Amino acid sequence: SSTVASQSQSSTPESSLAGPFANNAGSKIISVNTSNEQGFYDCESFWPNSCSLLYLDYASKQQVFLCARPNCAHNSEDCNSYIPLSADEVPPVVVTAGDFIILLRTGPSGDQLAGVKILDSDGSNPRDLFQLPANQTMSGQLYFDGEWLYYDVMETVIENDEPITKATLQRSNVQSGLTQEVLTFPQGTWLFSCAGDCLVVDRFTDEYHSFYYLHPSSEHSDAFIDDTPFFSAPYNTIGAFVREGKVYTYSYPDNLASCLDLETGKTTTIDCSVCVDGKELLNRPSISCLNAPNLMRLEYTEVTAEGTNERAIFLLNLETGEISPRFTLSS
Repeated sequence: SSTVASQSQSSTPESSLAGPFANNAGSKIISVNTSNEQGFYDCESFWPNSCSLLYLDYASKQQVFLCARPNCAHNSEDCNSYIPLSADEVPPVVVTAGDFIILLRTGPSGDQLAGVKILDSDGSNPRDLFQLPANQTMSGQLYFDGEWLYYDVMETVIENDEPITKATLQRSNVQSGLTQEVLTFPQGTWLFSCAGDCLVVDRFTDEYHSFYYLHPSSEHSDAFIDDTPFFSAPYNTIGAFVREGKVYTYSYPDNLASCLDLETGKTTTIDCSVCVDGKELLNRPSISCLNAPNLMRLEYTEVTAEGTNERAIFLLNLETGEISPRFTLSS
């Protein structure tokens, strides 16, 4: 059976807990995603060499073209939802940041460079927020504090006759369009998530997987990464994942899934032995978080007695400690 335990996380320094959550004046950083409280945005192709912006309204449960023009056919550039594409160009990723819609290209596609185009919430007033040079790409995750959009930019450079990837943190103001380089990431350090008014970076050593707070100061030149991680664990025994101010972990030796709330210092733990006992696993169990509050996902691939592989998924309720029935996908 599953159990839930809440306790103080005394091993986390109090100064680390206070730092990212001390300022409640509205500078909290959030992960940008495809939905807001009212609905969900998507992008699909209906006509050759084009795609269209769609909006699913949660209240009406209707998906519509992002266009308010009466009797619009939605098949030309006169329509807010219509995006022309060249023959070899892939559609952009559609996300939201506050009241803005973001069209994201993580790398060059067709004659389009990597970058971000920003639109008003009804799809009108499209404009380029920034474009990257042809030799630069960016990850698919953006972070937003209500004023600045944060993102990491990657460029391959040659040092000592060896190619290395140089990564920098940049930010763009969604109102003014001002773009600034914030800092260069140390080698082996990558942008991973956010917590309070900080970003989160991760770093691997030979034995440990560690997460650090990155403080993006109001003066971008004063940004810095903490010297000491707020969470560190040996990756051969602990799987770890950080998102939105919480650390999700899975202990392989004892099959315990945990969630540490970095703001409160409280840890919730669920015993997942019932999910894995007696199973032959192709890989170690992995955990992730879901957009739904207080839910974790546990996943692994089981080798059945017939020799087939079955992907098993369980949902873990961090409020009640309940484990869902198993969801199975065969391959």
